[in-house]
Amino acid sequence: MKKTLLFVAAAAMIGSANAQSINVNGSLETWRTFTAGSGSLEAPASWFGADSLIFGMASLPIGITPQKMLFKETAAADIHGGAAAAKLTSKNQGQIGVVPGILANAKPVLTGLTLADLTFSGGTSITQRVGSVEAWIKYAPSGADNGRIMAQAVRTGAGSGGRDSIIGSADSILAQPISTFTKVGLNLKYNGSTLTPDKLLIIFMASNTAGVDGSTMWVDDVTASVFPAGVNDKAAKAGVKVYPNPAKDFLALENTSGNVFNILIIGMDGKVVLTQQFSSSTSLNISHLSSGIYNYVVTDENNLFVTKDKLVINR
Repeated sequence: MKKTLLFVAAAAMIGSANAQSINVNGSLETWRTFTAGSGSLEAPASWFGADSLIFGMASLPIGITPQKMLFKETAAADIHGGAAAAKLTSKNQGQIGVVPGILANAKPVLTGLTLADLTFSGGTSITQRVGSVEAWIKYAPSGADNGRIMAQAVRTGAGSGGRDSIIGSADSILAQPISTFTKVGLNLKYNGSTLTPDKLLIIFMASNTAGVDGSTMWVDDVTASVFPAGVNDKAAKAGVKVYPNPAKDFLALENTSGNVFNILIIGMDGKVVLTQQFSSSTSLNISHLSSGIYNYVVTDENNLFVTKDKLVINR
């Protein structure tokens, strides 16, 4: 009876926390071609790469050998859904070294003379707090390189001096190769601000900062989900965090409050496959679970919902 109640409660929590999924900027189906400096480049509609910056800088006397880094993929093995996907590859650009392959839904802007001065302008317009960003990813790093995915919920002009204010964010490092398309999710965490964001920034990087030539990431079917108000704030205020995601053999369960919480790992068939109670930061062994997509739900000691997300196990 207890297991039945646990199953019903978990299914109800997943359903109640489900959000409207919105397609982000055409989800990479429609592409445009354009010229930057001496380069003939391509990018998905309303998405941008770092190519235009590199080719635009090629005329400067700083020893740049520009190479294209963002490509349209149409081969069946390199797309997840629809007719096209994006491939971003880190490339050695001469004197300035390796530049990470980048795909962003905002335009890259160089405010100085180095890549450390790279910022982004624009983003996808939103009217509610985004709970999560999801995309289907393949990743082939060179050497010990890592990929990176970032999402930021921004309120325009709300910061000091009229600058944009980041009120919610998520950041995920891809530390392992991903040989087949896998759904990767980022759960945004919000600060104490009561503001509603008006734009969403999503940035995919084939290398994390200083990269390795040849590291490649494939990206397809990018979506964002708007969760009921307060879901992400509640997790942040509770001091609970679950990571990494994707995971391999262990999950870190961060608990900075000292309160008692329960985590339930749930298969795509709705069955609870693993539970654990934790009152401090600890780890959860998931090495016996098969690779694939799961859900997790965190509840407090009164079995009240705290947070949930999709969990990808990839080995």
